[in-house]
Amino acid sequence: MLPPVFVITLPHEVERQAKITAQLDKFGMAHEFFFGTRKDAMSAADKIFYNSRRRRLALGKDLYPAEIACMLSHKRVIEKIIADDLPYAIILEDDCVMCDEFPAIISALLAKRQLWHLVRFFGNEKHEHRRHRRLTTALDGFSLVRIATSPGEAHCYLLDQFAARKMSYALGNTSTPIDILMGQPWKTGLGVLTVHPQVAWQDKAFESGIGDERFSGRLHVTGLEKLTFRLLHPVYTIRNSVYKKLWYLAASPRDRRAARQ
Repeated sequence: MLPPVFVITLPHEVERQAKITAQLDKFGMAHEFFFGTRKDAMSAADKIFYNSRRRRLALGKDLYPAEIACMLSHKRVIEKIIADDLPYAIILEDDCVMCDEFPAIISALLAKRQLWHLVRFFGNEKHEHRRHRRLTTALDGFSLVRIATSPGEAHCYLLDQFAARKMSYALGNTSTPIDILMGQPWKTGLGVLTVHPQVAWQDKAFESGIGDERFSGRLHVTGLEKLTFRLLHPVYTIRNSVYKKLWYLAASPRDRRAARQ
């Protein structure tokens, strides 16, 4: 049986809901809409998990409200998976498009569940050409791989109860957007695994719910915070680069055993 599917959406996004429902119905995959948090409806208590000061000192600017709302929505659906004690679940954002082989790939991954706790599905072909290590063939023409980079994108992922608890803990106090956090195993304790070639991507017919302002280089810090940022940011960048390489190297023996089996 395929795992439960949760689709993060907002009540007014009926066009997105209709489109993703048509996809999942075609696959024969039952799903549940999980209504996320609007960026203009968050209370101070809702944002208590977000470490604003750490974010500004490391990167010079806060997350935008839409980024925090997105992270909060993922956090709450993960907490639901934990509360319901679901062994596995799929989480989608409502602008996700999946390839025709998606159900078969999920079934194949469940048959090899000893190899993963969290598998993210990317829609950008550039990830396929970056450094990676093959663990196993998940389906004819598709492979489960560990990637050496730390890509974003959280529009589609499969996780088990162990990963849900790890992610929930990491989201308890964070300054990192959900998609970037998933690519930082030194914070989550979870490997960066995906399936090649691309399995799921974002529907560009819809505007991003977060927007492009997050890519702005404009700083939000002044005075002492700005000075501290100038000192800490290079350390933060180097640390992340080193940790990323170390985690990838440390997983090599385990990955090679999996590939041989």
